[in-house]
Parts: sequence; C-alpha cells; structure tokens
Amino acid sequence: MPYRKPTGTLLKVVRPDIYRQMVDLLAEPREHVSYREIARVCGVGGNTIKAVERAEAETIQDLKRKLAKQSMRVAQRALNRIEDGIDSASVAVAVPVYGVCVEKTLLLSGEATARIELNHNLTIQDAYSEFLRIAAEIRDAVKPLPSPTPCLEAEIVAG
Repeated sequence: MPYRKPTGTLLKVVRPDIYRQMVDLLAEPREHVSYREIARVCGVGGNTIKAVERAEAETIQDLKRKLAKQSMRVAQRALNRIEDGIDSASVAVAVPVYGVCVEKTLLLSGEATARIELNHNLTIQDAYSEFLRIAAEIRDAVKPLPSPTPCLEAEIVAG
C-alpha cells in the first residue's frame, strides 16, 4: 500500500470523537498540552496532529476566542463574589485579595508588575579603578601557587 500524506480527514470520518478531542486539545496553550501529550491521549501520530491543526486552524482560533471569553466571564463572576464578601472578610484574607487584584489590574492594563532598579553612582573612572583592584587581587591570589611539578619519565625494568 503506498504511503499517503496524513490529512486527518480519515480520522474525522472513522473516529469523529477523537478528532473533536484533538481539536479541543489543540485550542489549549501549547505549554499546557504538548503535541506529545495530544498524540498519547488521542492515539495518533505527530503528522496527523499537525494536519488536523492546519485543517482546523480557523476552528481552533474560534475555540481560543471562546475559551478566552468564557474565562473572562468566570473571572468576572469570581471577582463579583470576592467584592460581595470583602466587607466581611478578615484582614488575613483581604490583604492577599487586594494584592492579587492590583497585580492583575496592572497586568491587564499593560503596566509593569515588577520593577528592577539599579542605582549605581559610579563614574567611568570609578569602574576602571574597581576593575584594576579586582585584577590585582586575582594576580596576588595566583602568584603564590607553586609551579607545576616537572614530569618525570621512569621505566620499570624487571630484574
């Protein structure tokens, strides 16, 4: 039987449930579900997975948009519950809720969620002097090392 290029169409006809499961898994972020995991779960090869991904590209993008909308609805409901219960929450609960909400707000608005600050008031001359000092320390540390032992050749003669 000649080799045929996998397209996923045969899988769609013979095992439609596996085909649909594969499309659903392909809609997940790749860091959550790898091709290897999809192959293991669905019992198909990598070429079939890639063929289905190409054939269903629009459907997969639609699923991703649907998942994003659904996730936002769930997040909104959860946020509403938190907001409704925050007045009666203890400080131990309110503090982390506040921190997470602020961080997610910054993240969603495109703001930085971390700040790294380097505050060195070194001039070029100071940096060069520091470099020379470190180089001198290295030279001093290496100087007292003994010179390598010369290699001796010996021959054992049976007597």
